[in-house]
Amino acid sequence: MAGHSKWKNIQHRKGAQDKKRAKAFQIASKEIQIAMQQGGTDPSNNAALRTAIDKAKASNVPKDNIQRLLDKGNKDKTSYQEIIYEAYAPGGIALIIECLTDNINRTVSKVKAQLTKKGGTLATSGSVLYLFERKGQIIFESDKTEDELMELAINNDATNFESENNMFIVETEPKKWLDMVKALNEFGINEFLKNEISRVPLSEVEIDDEKRAKLEILIESLEDIDDVSSVFSNAA
Repeated sequence: MAGHSKWKNIQHRKGAQDKKRAKAFQIASKEIQIAMQQGGTDPSNNAALRTAIDKAKASNVPKDNIQRLLDKGNKDKTSYQEIIYEAYAPGGIALIIECLTDNINRTVSKVKAQLTKKGGTLATSGSVLYLFERKGQIIFESDKTEDELMELAINNDATNFESENNMFIVETEPKKWLDMVKALNEFGINEFLKNEISRVPLSEVEIDDEKRAKLEILIESLEDIDDVSSVFSNAA
């Protein structure tokens, strides 16, 4: 079982779902566009595109939105790139900032500006990434029993399962993430508080309330940048 602070943070996440959902739609659009640019517009002949579509569906992007993106095909000539920045927040907290951008100079300028304003700094390449591992992470509420969901998680190769007061966390290897999402969908669970390939810290750093408040402000300001898709920290 996880500590109280983890579940408190999850409850806080519930209050920002509309904003998170809009961001998920934006990210899905870029990922589908990248996949089409790299391998064509036919999902049956483009594995990356099939995965991008599955990820969009897992993020609850409406089918009509996905179809419109596919219908546009390569008419949109915007070329996106995936960029990762490593950084430190106040107090030495490690950050990973994942971006999807069509203009690297614009993106790094905006990321640097927010870090500087909020007391953070960019880190050298490789100095932060090793502190995290990639995992599929699914967080949701359900009135299903813990035993039912634990059995489903185990049967679909979950690497971690946690629960508290009808709130659940299921973690998987990245390649098993979409399979787990589909299994949960078939079990009647279609709404998620978090559903993505996350960078989970190998160990967490305890911080006081003052540093936590500054960290939350910094992360929110980074997430407000259109080019930023995800921000991860190793704060407990």
